[in-house]
Amino acid sequence: MLWNNRKSFLVASCLIGVAVIGGLFYFFLSRSPLSEYIKKADACAVQFAQAEEQIGCWYRVIEEAINTESIDDGMKVFSYVYENFTPFIESGCHRHAHKIGDIVYYGQYLANPDIDAIDFPQSTTACGYGFYHGFLEHLVQDNPDSAFVTDVCTTLGKKYGATMGDIQLTCYHGAGHGFMLAEIEKQEKQYWGNIPVFSKRPVELCNGLPEAREGDREECRQGIFNVIMEWGEVKNYGFSYEKEAPLAVCHGLSAGLLHACYYEAAQKFDGVAQKDLARAWRIAQAESPEHALMILNVAVAGVVQQTIADDSYAAFGKGCTTLPTGPKSGCIESIVNGLYEHGAPTEEFKRALAFCQLDYVQNDPDASEACMRAFVQRLPRFYTPDRIVGEVCPLLEGKPRETCDAFGE
Repeated sequence: MLWNNRKSFLVASCLIGVAVIGGLFYFFLSRSPLSEYIKKADACAVQFAQAEEQIGCWYRVIEEAINTESIDDGMKVFSYVYENFTPFIESGCHRHAHKIGDIVYYGQYLANPDIDAIDFPQSTTACGYGFYHGFLEHLVQDNPDSAFVTDVCTTLGKKYGATMGDIQLTCYHGAGHGFMLAEIEKQEKQYWGNIPVFSKRPVELCNGLPEAREGDREECRQGIFNVIMEWGEVKNYGFSYEKEAPLAVCHGLSAGLLHACYYEAAQKFDGVAQKDLARAWRIAQAESPEHALMILNVAVAGVVQQTIADDSYAAFGKGCTTLPTGPKSGCIESIVNGLYEHGAPTEEFKRALAFCQLDYVQNDPDASEACMRAFVQRLPRFYTPDRIVGEVCPLLEGKPRETCDAFGE
């Protein structure tokens, strides 16, 4: 069994490391030029009693840090707030990062519409690249043209691809958001809520991206349906979905759109599954055997964000081991993916590694292999090769260590 002799030591070391490094980070942050922003963030929690008001206050502090200092400094304040204030954690890491992307687009890009003039720091990959979803959806909404999208995504890929492993893929996803937002400006009210009508032109734009790979086009289509699901959640533009049957919104769509629709709808799946993974698997199979594994995996990763605040991901993830071998491995991988996507910005890997070192994961060969595979494969999405090799790889042994070290070659 991987690391069996050192398992307890490594679990303890990882968890202690999270606390110590996080504590040092905030110690130095509180004594840096950003200390005034940290004080203002702390004051938001005292000045306002309602979570919504506190969150609005934190946004204003982060925006001030971005505009007065830099995007990177603003992201440091973002990380501080995310790690220290429960209302911010519980309301969604990705959603908040999305808002920061909005802020930079309207506050900086529009003042000087040159994407090369903006320095995007590595920290903007946090929270599942939510920053870029926000920034790019408005950029493409204002420029809903396939050639423009190709130019932007190629530019970002060349500039940041070596250190932000999924920047180009993320760009195409954000483009799907933007295409859909542009469409709402054109559609007559009589077609509100009509998914085939609303999605027709955006899908054509995604499918017509001249230099995109099929995976890029699928990300673009998923971006379209992500917006539809968000509209449905708040019953905007005539869209809605049944919380007890969120996957039903995809019924009647063409076969080429079902994967994208199910993928985004699955993120709203927990209301019916109630964190019961065996039940989730049964419902996914009944809905669409062809897409069942993907539906389960997306739903699991989405639920993980609800477990970050109280670190209950360990108890939730144990349900994966009750599933058959195939979905069990996918479920374990999705716990890891969820911990990366919703974990502490710039320190996401630490909770993911702690999960892989839990006894019930280590003692199940299938689960252990799946966990470490997902853990290592996810690293280039968020971290530079130097950080991976210098900080993360020394924590590993055996084949995971070899695969990890290869990122530095």
